[in-house]
Amino acid sequence: MREAQGSELMREYWDSVAISLPQKPKYSRFGRMVAPYWRLERRLVVESSLTPLIPASGEEKVLLLKTDLWNEGIDDSAGDIHDFLGDIRRFAEVVGIDVSPIICRSAGSRARDEELKVACADVRRLPFRSGTFDAVLDVSTLDHIPPDNIALVIGEYKRVLREGGTLTLIFDSDTFWWVSYLRNIFNRLRCQGVGEFQFWCKLSPYWVRRKLSEHGFTIRNEFPLGILSLSPLYLIASRSNLVGKLIRSPLCSSVKGAKFTKLSRYLFPLASQYMLVAKKREGGLKGSAGED
Repeated sequence: MREAQGSELMREYWDSVAISLPQKPKYSRFGRMVAPYWRLERRLVVESSLTPLIPASGEEKVLLLKTDLWNEGIDDSAGDIHDFLGDIRRFAEVVGIDVSPIICRSAGSRARDEELKVACADVRRLPFRSGTFDAVLDVSTLDHIPPDNIALVIGEYKRVLREGGTLTLIFDSDTFWWVSYLRNIFNRLRCQGVGEFQFWCKLSPYWVRRKLSEHGFTIRNEFPLGILSLSPLYLIASRSNLVGKLIRSPLCSSVKGAKFTKLSRYLFPLASQYMLVAKKREGGLKGSAGED
């Protein structure tokens, strides 16, 4: 009963957000300039996590679950599933879900082709059989879930993944507390009409990594994402040992949950998000929710 009430509350909230926004968030001139880089960053990280799943023959498609439809239904200027998948989209069959029926309808009406199948669902109780998907792509869904439900969501992701399947998480990180202020300024300059949301929290990469391990996942890759991730300055500095030495000591206390201590990786992209790519280990415990 409590879970059902929580689903209804989130459904009503995200429906209200969808109704309150214009047909499409209005991007500023600055926002239109940075949007291609924003989409490129997402494409690079998603391709890097999903490419290993593509069969060598290329004849079979990877079945992918995308855990929200915000970009497909509301804010496609920042990229949608076609942009995120890039050149590998012809190898993927995508099921996209959202807790909001309004966002689902909007995503369905905007879908470019039949490759995106839309379903209304709550990530805390996914309506799919165990072992259905080859991959799960969570682009900032986990950080919009009540914190005490996050472990439940990770358990559901594991349940619907086949053994050896890939989970890709992109979430708002607390690695640098002061970057959140810069990100707020960046977002206000980039896009008008989209403010802060309820059901939103910043997560520690260390904490998320630990929860994944507890639920039977093995971390395959991880790195920070930020406002300047694709800038030449970041790409050079992130590989500089000298820069790492110069900033490591004075800024060490500002970093939370970093597995690697090369702080230039966090500082120069102004990292406000984090990406974890995990593989479901074989022979783990099954989740208890959903259909078996």
